[in-house]
Amino acid sequence: MATKFQLVRSLDDFELLVKELIEVVTSQRANRTQSIKEIVDTMLFLDNNMKQLLEKAEEQVEVHQKVIALQAEINQMDKLTNELQKQLSDAEQLLATVVYQAKQKLESINKADKKPVSSEDLVKLAHRISASNGVCAPLAWKTGDLRRPYPTDKDMKSGLLFRMGDYSGNSSQGVTEFVRNDSAIGMISEVSFLTHPFSL
Repeated sequence: MATKFQLVRSLDDFELLVKELIEVVTSQRANRTQSIKEIVDTMLFLDNNMKQLLEKAEEQVEVHQKVIALQAEINQMDKLTNELQKQLSDAEQLLATVVYQAKQKLESINKADKKPVSSEDLVKLAHRISASNGVCAPLAWKTGDLRRPYPTDKDMKSGLLFRMGDYSGNSSQGVTEFVRNDSAIGMISEVSFLTHPFSL
């Protein structure tokens, strides 16, 4: 039986004994003294029993408070455990992604090792890309715009620098005489376009 109900029952019994004691004291019984002694002994027994129950109740209160504190700690640990579980799950997913990417890279490396490409082939490929003028295009480039970020061989041969070299080889006056020529003005504009296509 719970301590609370034992205390309530003991209090009820004690109350009945008090009433009975009052009746015996106020009565004119022959054995009144003996009855009073029995009632008092019973009340002392109940009083001792209730003291024990009260001590037991205090212990149970302390235990209950400890249980509440432990439950709060358990809830906190559960929260931390859930957070760690979520972090582990995210780390596992990230690790799986990294492992998958690493496997793909290893497969690519293995394929490259099985089919190596010589340096000559790389040079040829680079020359082909450069010759196609398809490396990049100037800013504000649009479809149909033939400009490139650098002059082609044909552009260089038709430019000012190439003509200056040719002119200086056929004239003793060299570059100075060529620059004074009116035809050089248009060539300067041409070279400006070839060497600085981004400004156009």
